[in-house]
Amino acid sequence: MKRYILAAVLTASLISCDKYLDETPNNALPAATAIRDAGTARAAINGAYSRVQSYYASGYPTLGTITTDNVIFNGTLSQYLQLDQNAVTPDNAITLDVYQSIYRAINTVNSIIAYVPAINDPNLGSTEKNTILGEAYFIRALSYFDLGRAWGVGTVTTDANYYAGWTEGHQTQYAHADVRSGTG
Repeated sequence: MKRYILAAVLTASLISCDKYLDETPNNALPAATAIRDAGTARAAINGAYSRVQSYYASGYPTLGTITTDNVIFNGTLSQYLQLDQNAVTPDNAITLDVYQSIYRAINTVNSIIAYVPAINDPNLGSTEKNTILGEAYFIRALSYFDLGRAWGVGTVTTDANYYAGWTEGHQTQYAHADVRSGTG
């Protein structure tokens, strides 16, 4: 009897795995097909600015103000209290949100830098293409600068497939390189 149950469970798991693993996400586009013409290039750079705006409008300014002696927190929200007392845990909602938001901005501009140069659209002239790329390099430089200013160390992602760790101080090297690339 145990053999029949084991055989049924194994058969069911093998059959269900094939269907599950072949699923394609329907809430996202592959980056290679998402940026394909002038309209999508413009939309992508606007989305990158939106990513930067999201972390500057939320928790990033809090990291630099509440941790100083210029502000005293008198509330009940534990994530702000942790920042005020410099006792931040790894699951602090503010630091986690800011960290992830900065990397979302970097991911967006990495896609722009990777795919905009290959666009052949008569509605996207070389001047506008270079402007979009320059803005993307600036956003990436700003994001690395912000990561370094807040955490000192992090992970550098210069395209969708490359990840390398940096030590304290290297973020400025990457930021300067991106600023030079963005200014032509």
